[in-house]
Amino acid sequence: MYTIRSIYHTARCGSTLLTSLLSSVNSSFAEPNWCRDFWENGNPIPELRDGSIVKFPSLTIFHHISPGPKVFLYRPLSQHLLKYKTLDKSWLTNRETNIKEYVSEDEYNGSTQLFAALWAKQVNAALSMNAYFIQSNDLFRDPKTTALKVIEYFDLSGEPDLRFAKINVKSIQINGQGDPIIYPSRSNIIEVPENHGVLETEKSMSYRLIASTVEWVESNFPELKDFTR
Repeated sequence: MYTIRSIYHTARCGSTLLTSLLSSVNSSFAEPNWCRDFWENGNPIPELRDGSIVKFPSLTIFHHISPGPKVFLYRPLSQHLLKYKTLDKSWLTNRETNIKEYVSEDEYNGSTQLFAALWAKQVNAALSMNAYFIQSNDLFRDPKTTALKVIEYFDLSGEPDLRFAKINVKSIQINGQGDPIIYPSRSNIIEVPENHGVLETEKSMSYRLIASTVEWVESNFPELKDFTR
């Protein structure tokens, strides 16, 4: 089996940004179309991707693809739920439908606990595979230092492409492409302010439903208390 440097994540946490920052030191892909070919049709991952950095769309489905080093980017649960609270409702509806494929009916009570239960499953899975954990706020506050840590962990060398930290990487349609990430040449790039993407636990826990859901996870998954706030 060939080796892929894998990036897994809890969704909407900066994984596309992290993968883009690393594109200057190694061939990097964000949820490439050949991942979907594997997911839907069982087509193998192209062998020429050996050694590449790949942000996979699902830890649940792709964790066994490669024995290579694995990074897990996540928001603590309280921040994760606050991010979901701000997202487009149609995206959340589709996400809930997908999540129900992996989380049984007795593991949640409503959408908030549904998202929390899947978060718990993902964190536990990442712990079981000894992934290298990174918090999203660390990435957004200091993208250079965070990316350099991942570069070292992946046994690579070089400097991250910090141009990506100044733009909205979702807006340039990096995800889903079959070719390695490159910095776009278009002039209509959407810029973002410094610390864009940072969420605070204090604000998250000020919402009663989020606070009660965090307490529910801490009660049902006591091994994850260090990751919830």
